Amino acid sequence: MVAGLSTGILVAVILAVVLFAGMRGGPIRPGSQQPKVQATDVSILQNIEKSPQEPVYNAPRVSNNATFDFPVTQPGIYSLVFDNRFSLGPSPTKISLSYTAGEKSVNLTMYLPAGAWWGISEDLLVNQRLDGQFTLSGGSPNDIHFSVTAQTCIHTVGFSFTLVNSGTANGNATVHLQGQGTSYWEHAYFVAQGQNLPESGYVFLPDCTAHNYNVNVTSVEKT
Repeated sequence: MVAGLSTGILVAVILAVVLFAGMRGGPIRPGSQQPKVQATDVSILQNIEKSPQEPVYNAPRVSNNATFDFPVTQPGIYSLVFDNRFSLGPSPTKISLSYTAGEKSVNLTMYLPAGAWWGISEDLLVNQRLDGQFTLSGGSPNDIHFSVTAQTCIHTVGFSFTLVNSGTANGNATVHLQGQGTSYWEHAYFVAQGQNLPESGYVFLPDCTAHNYNVNVTSVEKT
């Protein structure tokens, strides 16, 4: 009787261990299945094509004062150019200039000798404005040749990547092209469980400066 009882207890213990192990290592429940999507094999190529410096506004002869207002439709370096070709001297022409370039405001005074020229440049983005006014005095005569010149650019970034879902469910992955803390492009992709999905993209950027970019998966939702 004692031996039989001991055997029964041993069987019960073994059953409890097996059941506990089964509970811990059993099948994954549907609610715990989740996608896990990452961007791999990322390739990024950026290209900046700059134009020659060329006039975009020209006032052949300005006397005393003038205003200007120039909306920027292409990113680039924009220069205000003052040419004192008409002055006979000996006194320089005084230029009192006030302007805004995007978010920047500038006030300055320049004394320009007869026959000399002077320019000031600003790096501007699409949809910014370059506007202001200036007054002339002290020259003989005061007349100035004034122009705005621009070296614009076309800035493109092409990229490719592969989305890999190593999780246990299908998912929608939101992907961003990011650089300098800014997102320049985004798209959502359906990525099935176990799928390797090759994708690519192409964007035009609003500046003429090279940056470090990366392709990042910013969110994944189970489908």
